[in-house]
Amino acid sequence: IQYRYLLDQCHDAAAELGLGTCDVVIRVPGSKKPFFGHRIILESRCRFLQGYLRAAEQDHGCVEEVLDTDDEPSRRMLSVVLETEHASATTMAALLVYIYTEKLEVPPHKLKALMGFASDVFMPRLEALCAASIQLDHGAASWSGLGMGAKEPVAVPPARFDLDMRQAVNEPRHADVRFVSRQQGHQQEHHTPPDTAVSTALPAATPPSPSSLPSPPSPNSVMSAPSLVGHKCVLAKIPFFKALLSETWREGQRPRSEERRVGKECRS
Repeated sequence: IQYRYLLDQCHDAAAELGLGTCDVVIRVPGSKKPFFGHRIILESRCRFLQGYLRAAEQDHGCVEEVLDTDDEPSRRMLSVVLETEHASATTMAALLVYIYTEKLEVPPHKLKALMGFASDVFMPRLEALCAASIQLDHGAASWSGLGMGAKEPVAVPPARFDLDMRQAVNEPRHADVRFVSRQQGHQQEHHTPPDTAVSTALPAATPPSPSSLPSPPSPNSVMSAPSLVGHKCVLAKIPFFKALLSETWREGQRPRSEERRVGKECRS
């Protein structure tokens, strides 16, 4: 699975065409261009960014009010400056492409800089892809010029995209969707105002408790299944969820008291 559609959102946000579901803005020294992203994607794919963003989150000064389109209100986002030796507008853009798509897309003359940036942020597969491309495009002479010495083909580690993104499954950090079982929906019906939306953003101060992924439920256990959390930016890849979570779809704004009827209609 690739998230090119979310990368397009990042580009649109940078071009002031709408923030979409972006929730972090990253800047690099020497460039006025902001880069936007989705924390659940960045933190799942890059451990360096995970630590960097979580550390910045502890600093309440790292929050920026970002303007959306004329039709949408501004949004408070985590804002960081990524200061590493090889950080630049070109290498940051290429890193985002790799994080969201697992693809290497950078001008040939920037491969060495991106290889250094990949090393800075501890992305060994991206670093190896750059090295292999340099070796393939320019031959052993250029490879030796990088100070690597060896002339053997570069070994590129296997892709980790699917493994990395499994961390986002039922991950409570930054979750903005909760799926509730039928039994829980019945129990919460007596404690929730009737005008509460079906899909509700989780408060940042009280995220749901982390839990391991449940085993596939048996027919007899569906009623007692625990609630699951999700992320709009990831779920939107599936047209059904994209429509369900859209504020423009009337069904997505039904009161919780009507939630069970919607489920029955879908199953009938």
